[in-house]
Amino acid sequence: MAPATSIKFIDAALSCSGPLTLSYEEPNRKWIIREHLISLLQEFESLVPSIDTFTYNDGTTVNLLNVNGFLQVSPSTPPIPLTIWIHQNYPTSPPLVFLSSIHRDHPFVDSSGSITSPYLETWAYPRSNLLDLARNLVRLFAHHPTFFSVSATIFSNYTDPSKIEALDRLVATLQSDRGDIAGQSRGRYRGIIRVAGGTCCSN
Repeated sequence: MAPATSIKFIDAALSCSGPLTLSYEEPNRKWIIREHLISLLQEFESLVPSIDTFTYNDGTTVNLLNVNGFLQVSPSTPPIPLTIWIHQNYPTSPPLVFLSSIHRDHPFVDSSGSITSPYLETWAYPRSNLLDLARNLVRLFAHHPTFFSVSATIFSNYTDPSKIEALDRLVATLQSDRGDIAGQSRGRYRGIIRVAGGTCCSN
């Protein structure tokens, strides 16, 4: 079952009025969005719903629901950070999916991080939905892996001073060990200089 907090957020967002009113006008459209989002979050619990302003290429801005988080493709690969925007004409129009950072020449992701997968290009409601899209993305990236930097994500978790100090001690220990190993190697092979064409001895 989808997290209760996520369901509560979706219900509140779809019924919101005022400056934060979402750009989904028809009540039936809102119901379909709610149903599809909950189905998605039931299986992909690492995704979290949110609302934000989306800007189209022509400068038009709309308030849309989105889900963002990490998509786990396999236990042996890092999770993929992505955001799925629910188009204002959803489910007639497909959602807009973006990855934060990927391999430059990925066949299904353009330079802006926008995904152009066959599933999205052949989107047709009611056959297509958010849950099947996420499942399709897992299969897609299993065959065409993404490459993104996780260093910022990893080190953002080490903001606590005690953790930073522990990392510093670890780095210092590794550097010291590397120096000891290098010294032992120099002692073991001292007096031998390898050059192209043979080996000669030094004084």
